[in-house]
Order: sequence, then structure tokens, then C-alpha cells
Amino acid sequence: MVRERNREIEAIIEKLGDETHSTQKTLMSQYEGKVTKMQEKHDTEMAEYTTRLHSLKEKLVSEQETKNMLDENLRVLSRRLNDLEIECSDKTDRMRNMEKSNTQTKTELDCIYEE
Repeated sequence: MVRERNREIEAIIEKLGDETHSTQKTLMSQYEGKVTKMQEKHDTEMAEYTTRLHSLKEKLVSEQETKNMLDENLRVLSRRLNDLEIECSDKTDRMRNMEKSNTQTKTELDCIYEE
């Protein structure tokens, strides 16, 4: 009876060992599947982030080039505006001088006609 009981206990222990081993295999398989999925997700996200980063870098370079071009245009136009202001001032001065000369000439002519 004790031997039979020991055999039953050993059978139960062996069965539990087999079940434990089977459960371990199942858990390891599930674990490996989840790790694989997570790795694939990670790789996909990294590829997306790398693509986006590259796109943003290209956009930054493009924006910098545009800014540089606009800065250069502003510099050229500012210089041109300054030149035009100087030219306008010079012409205004010439016009005043001519008006003054014209007024003097008119006064002289008026004096001559009055005589």
C-alpha cells in the first residue's frame, strides 16, 4: 500500500514536472513571440523616425537657403533704396537751385523790362 502510494505520488510528481515543462515551453514561446513583435514594432518606428528626421533636415536646409536668399535680397534692395534716396535728395537740391536761379533770372528780366 505504501509502495503503491509512493508510485502514485511519483506519477503525480512526474506529471506535474511534465506539465511544468510544457507550461515553461508555452510561456517561452509566448515570450519570444511578444519580443519579436515588439522588436518589429521598434524597427518600424525607428525607420519612420529616421525618414521623418531626414525629411525635417532637408526642410531645414531648404528654409535656411530661402532665408539666406531673402536676406541677400533685402541687403541689395536696402542698398538700392539708399541710392535712390540719395539720388532723390540730389535732384531735389538741383531743383531748388534751378528754381532759385529761375527766380533770379525772372527778377532780372522783370527789371530789364521795366527799364
